[in-house]
Amino acid sequence: MRIIRRHWKLTLILLFVTLSFGLYKGYNAYQDYQRDKTKDYYSKFLSYISPQKIDSSAFLDAKTVALSWKNTDTKADHYIPSDSIDESGINQSSSNYIVKEKQRLRDKVQFGGIGNDYYTRNTLEKGEYWSVMVYKIGKNQIHDPVEINIPKTVRKYYPDYYPNFVQVFERRGKSYLGISAYKHKKTNSDKEWSYDSIEINISLDTQKIVSEQELGTPSPFSPVGSFYYETNLQDKLRKQGVTFHGNGLYLTKKGMKNSKQWQIAKKYPKVYKILKNGGSLYLMQDKTDMEYTAKILQLFAPKGTDIFDGTKIPANYSIDGQEHTVHSYEEFKKYYKTEGME
Repeated sequence: MRIIRRHWKLTLILLFVTLSFGLYKGYNAYQDYQRDKTKDYYSKFLSYISPQKIDSSAFLDAKTVALSWKNTDTKADHYIPSDSIDESGINQSSSNYIVKEKQRLRDKVQFGGIGNDYYTRNTLEKGEYWSVMVYKIGKNQIHDPVEINIPKTVRKYYPDYYPNFVQVFERRGKSYLGISAYKHKKTNSDKEWSYDSIEINISLDTQKIVSEQELGTPSPFSPVGSFYYETNLQDKLRKQGVTFHGNGLYLTKKGMKNSKQWQIAKKYPKVYKILKNGGSLYLMQDKTDMEYTAKILQLFAPKGTDIFDGTKIPANYSIDGQEHTVHSYEEFKKYYKTEGME
């Protein structure tokens, strides 16, 4: 009797082990299947700009805010092939808006692209998206974003055209989203293609189309708004670990490492913490306000050090037509040509 009981106990144990092993193998096989299925699904997307939402923020003042972003499509980030990921999507500020682009398409977005692999439509298929998130900034407050669907906007105003490129610009103190749209057509030879193009300008205030007449003419070129670019200041900043592009900046790994003694770390610790953790600083000043921009840039140097020290002014941008190497912002203002250039 005891032998029979032992036999059954052993049988039950073996049965349990076998069943557990089978379940384990089955679960792993199912996981592999799901993983392969997910990978195959996301591999079909050929254009991708990661969608992000604001993770943390800190205002430096009413015109400048530091933001860090958090990706919201983690599966796409993991599975979409690296050669489909575009890091150049809109991530830009204007005088009162911050605009962030997101895109996930099964076709390549490329100027002049014709064929099955290129995006030449103004519709979205299941799983696709292409839009910009528009955050209004005012009184040290970030408002909930408004989403502008790019293909839908083009389809609404020009049904025969498809979007190809978007940008943010300002005109007379107002902010706009510019959408470049195209329509392919065959030439007389019927073997080659040409295209018609149109610019669709959307007011960020109203999210409605604005005519060229309403936009008005662009302001004449002013070297004030690009003094960092027309001199070697932008390169100087980059060498010390600050990437600056006029309406925003961020720290490179070198900047994160060497920035502890900079004024930004001492005066604005909350802003600095966001930058040190990979966030960006958005400037929403008038682009011709050189004084304000210079004041912000001075924060990215130790106290007692002038960020303009060693800046070279080319001859064609100096008031006397000669090249100058300056050692302070005051000296920079003395020689930099701010008028009479178009």
